[in-house]
Amino acid sequence: MITLISAFAIMVSLFAFYSIKEKKQSEQFVCGVVDERPICGNAIRQMKISLIINKTGQRLFQDSCRACHSIHDVVVGPALKDVVKRRPKKWLYKFINNSSAVIKSGDPYAVELFNKFGKAEMKNFNFTKAEIDSILDYIKVESDY
Repeated sequence: MITLISAFAIMVSLFAFYSIKEKKQSEQFVCGVVDERPICGNAIRQMKISLIINKTGQRLFQDSCRACHSIHDVVVGPALKDVVKRRPKKWLYKFINNSSAVIKSGDPYAVELFNKFGKAEMKNFNFTKAEIDSILDYIKVESDY
């Protein structure tokens, strides 16, 4: 009887050891398939980070931009599809946080937008660059759909 219990205890210990070892290895090197391409390791981590950024951008866009903007359609303001291709990021940082200052500076594109969309000024925001980057990344991804 003692031999049977000892053998059972050894089997349970070995199973637990190999399960923990296997789990640690799988945490260190993760692989998957995206768009029919195999990817591993850091690429998976980057994708997870991108998804988090896009979720942040999506939330910020929905909370702060959606009332006046859409990706594909004109609402109160212009459609934002491919905005990162139309304007440099430095300009977008300034315009998103304080469009009235950019318009008052005489920036030709800002003045054109102001006139084209009923002289409606965009609300001033106090976003960080990281928050604006998240919004722009979200818009970039949504522009492809």
